[in-house]
Formats: sequence, structure tokens, C-alpha cells
Amino acid sequence: MVKSVYKGWNRRCRLVVREKGSHIEHVRDLHSKPFNQMKEAEQNIVRTSLLQLLFINYYPFGYKPCVEIDFDKRGSVSVRKSTCNRMVSGIPHLCMGMAWFFCGFAIVAVALESKTYLEMVMIPKVWTWTVGVLLASSGIITYKVWILDSLDLPVKMANELITIEKELLAELPNSRWEYSNTHFRLIDYLTIILYLTPPIVIVAVVNAGSDPFVFLVQYFLKFDSFFSLVKHVVLPGYGKVFQVIALVMILWPVYNFIFYELVRILLLNFITGINAGQKSCTILHCLQKQMQNRAASYKKYFLDYSRFRIISQSVDHALRISMLLLLIAIGMVTCATTFIIFRLHGQYSTGMVVINGCGTIGFNHLLDMLLRIFGRCDDMCRNFLQSSKNPGLLGRMSCHERRVYLRVLAGLPRWILIGRMGQFTLIRVTKESKADADSRVAAGSKNAARYPTRYPQSNYPYPCGYPLPATRYEN
Repeated sequence: MVKSVYKGWNRRCRLVVREKGSHIEHVRDLHSKPFNQMKEAEQNIVRTSLLQLLFINYYPFGYKPCVEIDFDKRGSVSVRKSTCNRMVSGIPHLCMGMAWFFCGFAIVAVALESKTYLEMVMIPKVWTWTVGVLLASSGIITYKVWILDSLDLPVKMANELITIEKELLAELPNSRWEYSNTHFRLIDYLTIILYLTPPIVIVAVVNAGSDPFVFLVQYFLKFDSFFSLVKHVVLPGYGKVFQVIALVMILWPVYNFIFYELVRILLLNFITGINAGQKSCTILHCLQKQMQNRAASYKKYFLDYSRFRIISQSVDHALRISMLLLLIAIGMVTCATTFIIFRLHGQYSTGMVVINGCGTIGFNHLLDMLLRIFGRCDDMCRNFLQSSKNPGLLGRMSCHERRVYLRVLAGLPRWILIGRMGQFTLIRVTKESKADADSRVAAGSKNAARYPTRYPQSNYPYPCGYPLPATRYEN
């Protein structure tokens, strides 16, 4: 499923990002680093598995999202938009819209049959279908806002993260970060499990009697007109057997594909946030190590830190959507499970209690992982800024160099991420239009990508040698 691109040993690897009416080429020279360092960087990058966070590896039927991952045998990894993104962009909307229609229409049918609101609330199926409507609607909004409307910005963000991580890891070939190797290995297993569970979950939901599609079929069969229509359509004799087999063979792949698409879109931004936090931890870890070992080239590390700051701003809205969607899903599933266990334990099947309980545990685990990752990033960011003021570094500078160094250090942003260890923190932003902020972030990312390894002071279009953030964050 992975598209492998190899352009030879004596050529340069080019990443082409096509925009409206423009053609931009980012050229990465692969001969600037030894082969063993590039191999080491390749191992560090492939281990985090950016492919799996975009859910390209394990997706069924050969269908891919609107982005592709290209990498060659020398460790050059890049993210780009797929060529047929416009054609396949309507498939997720169609699948999630069908899920929303089934669950919503099932709730309407139950409401029409119920005499009072209390009777409708006491039906346990309504709780499960309400969660389905909420998750499908949130998935549509997330996919429209983040994947389709802002596809260019995440592509640039992913390429910049990969570039910065590869450069920093190449400068520290003997550095190993055991936290990322052990903790984030669970993301690979989680991705595989998620793509093996939908058929099992569908069978469990149907057997538990809470499937909205089966409920609607049984509901419409109560009407004489619909029942007579079905009787006229059904073939006589043994033709019914072939008709049932054909119907199952048609509906099962379509229904299973809808569930696959719903799961992929709902968990795409969760896994993206977790993987982005992991790469952020790796970048901050390398910056902190290099700042302690090589104090002479502090300007380059400050520029890398500023580039990382711009990238963190470009994914800030996606992280907030992920947090909000996670909290809503956890609240709805927890309330439904609690209501079922304490009020409807005699009227509800054990299978749906297990399904809702597993969903609650899974959402809580994702939220805990997301908060811990960004809390660790926040601590590492503060440690990096504190280690930049160590007496050994300042003692080797002259008075003028020390003043310039402290002035540049004071201009660096202090707050980068929205999560902290053990709590959920909201941040305030200045009153600035979203279009203006996005344009500044895009311009800053483009300028930062223009100089991936060297930043001449005369050519870099920012004062003090580092790009200012587009949006100010306050603690």
C-alpha cells in the first residue's frame, strides 16, 4: 500500500507540492550527509510510522485518503497531496452521511412510536444511536474543516516536521530516546486493531439488537404497503435463497466500508495529534541535547525552535478539535454506559454494555495519552529555554554577545501547546482573523522551508534571525 519512489543514487530527491496555478519544488540534497547518518535518520523516522497515523497502510479495498507518503531507500520521506483528492473527497462525506441518516431516522421512528418523552428516553437503543449521530456529525465537520479546507497546511507541516527531525537526528547519531521507542509502539498496534475490529463490532451490534439499519427494515415491514412491496419483490421457491445470498453479498461490503470510513475519520485526528506530539518530543529532546553540547551555534537551534513554533501553530486548531471531540465522545459514551448499567440493567443486553464500556475505556486512553504527550512537550520546551541560560554558556561570551543572546532568547515564545500534564488547559489567543493567521503561518512555513539547513542572516526575512509567531499564546 506504500508508494515507494526511488530516483537513483546520483540524483536529488524532489518533493513537488502543487497549488492553485503554481508549481513549487522543494529540493533536498541527499549528498550533504554521509550514508550512515542518513540510514540512521531513516530508521528513526520509519520507527515512528507516519504512514500509519494517516491510516494508509491498513486501509481496506486499496482506497487511500487525500494524502500520500513517498520515501526512497536513502531515508528521504515526504508527504504530498494525492492526484485524485477531489474525486475521493466525497466518499467520506457519503459514508458518514449514511451513518448519520440511519441513526437519526431510527431515533425519529422511536420518537413517533413512543407515547411520552420518558418512554423514549428509557429505550436503551436511543442512547447508542445518539452517540452515533454525534460522532458522525463531528467526523464530517472535522474532515471538512481540517482535511479538505486546510490540506495544504498539514502537508507543509508534516514535511517540515520530518525535515527538522531528520536534520537534528543526523547531528546526534548516537542519541536514543527510549520513551518514543516503547510508548509510541502502541500506536502501530492500535491502528492494526482498529482495522480488524469493524466486522466484529458490526456482528456484535446486530446480535445485540441495536443496529439502526436492521431496526429501520423491521420498522418499515410493519406497514402493509411496504410489506406487500417486499412480498412482490421476493422470488418464489428456491429463488429466495439466491436472493438473500445476493442481498447479503451486496450490503455487507458496503455496510462494512461505511463503518471502516467512519472509524478512520473519527480517529484520524486523534492519532495525528498523538504522532505530532511524539515528533515534537523528539525535536525538543534533540534541541536540548545540542544546546548543551554545542553552544557556539545557538542561532541555528533558535531558528529550528522558531520553525517548530510555526508548525505547532499550524496544527493548533486541529488539536483543539481533537480535544473537543474526545471530550464529547467520552461524555456521551460514559453517560450512556452509566444509564444502561444502573437504570436499564434488566432491559439491555450484555453485549452492548461491553461495547459501550470498551468504547469509554478506549476514548479515555486516547485522551490520557494525548494530554501526557503534550504535557511532556511543554515540560521539555521549558527545560530547553531554561538550559539556554546556563552559566557555562553565558560565561564563554563577551558582554555584547551576551546582550544579543539574551535579547534573542527573550523574544522566543514561551507557550507552544494546549495540553499539560494531569489537566486540560485552555489558552487565550489575540483577536485576529483566522484568514490573516493562516496566511502568516503559511508564509512563515514557506520561508522556513526555503532554508532547511542554513539560515544566512542577510537572506532571512525576519528581525533577529528568527520568525515571529503568527499568533500569541498566553498562559
